[in-house]
Amino acid sequence: MKTMANEDRIAQEKQREEAERQRIEEAERQQRKEEKRQQEHLEREKRIAEEIEQENKSLEERLTKTSEKLRVKSHLRGRTNSQECSHIMQYTVEDDAEEIDIHEADQPHVEGPRDTLQLRRGCDTTPQVPEALGICTCRSGTRVAELTWPIVGKS
Repeated sequence: MKTMANEDRIAQEKQREEAERQRIEEAERQQRKEEKRQQEHLEREKRIAEEIEQENKSLEERLTKTSEKLRVKSHLRGRTNSQECSHIMQYTVEDDAEEIDIHEADQPHVEGPRDTLQLRRGCDTTPQVPEALGICTCRSGTRVAELTWPIVGKS
């Protein structure tokens, strides 16, 4: 009887050890599975962040180039609407000073079909003209000239 009780106790001990071993192996498998899932998630987030950063960089470069081309600074010497509104528009451009033509808007107080814009490098003393519109306005707010894009250098 004693041997049988010993054998039962030994068998139960072996079953407990086997169950404990299986439980530990299952826990390790689950941990490896979770680590792999987290690693894949981190790699996916990293890849998305790199794509977003690259797209932002590209958009920033395009914006910089566009704003360099369209940065309009203007000296406006406005007179009454019945007189000619003389003005000089200055562009901040990479090239040195050059002249370009603009087409005058159909305004009765503007004399002549065309006017010449003077391009000068980096004039910071003048007010900003609405860049997106490319429109020169005199002090009274009347539209004087509309720029023709793209601006082509005049020889």
